[in-house]
Amino acid sequence: MQPGPSAICYCEAGQPLRAVELYQESLSTGKFSPRDQGYFLSLMAGTLAQAGEPDAACEAGQDAIVIAMEMRSQRTIRELGRVLEKLGVWRARLSVRALADTLRSANHSTRGLMLGYPGRR
Repeated sequence: MQPGPSAICYCEAGQPLRAVELYQESLSTGKFSPRDQGYFLSLMAGTLAQAGEPDAACEAGQDAIVIAMEMRSQRTIRELGRVLEKLGVWRARLSVRALADTLRSANHSTRGLMLGYPGRR
């Protein structure tokens, strides 16, 4: 079972913590390809940011970056750029700055995708 549609619906309905539960349940099965695992981790990171859990969002984001780099997944890298936008209010936090730095490096090595992160220079 892919977590995408159900989790996205819960997130859009204002229940991000339920969405995170769905992502965690699905991702723990080990049934996804590495590329899908990374992408769903990036979606979960965005949902955690929406739920007001910046450190957990960054942890999931860092895990997703590792997979995205291995798989050369530009889709996951772009999604993580959107995660950083959601984390903008916490940009002074060490975990958010670390994610931004890691993503900037990943972005550079995956042919310069636009990050869209407001704190970028």
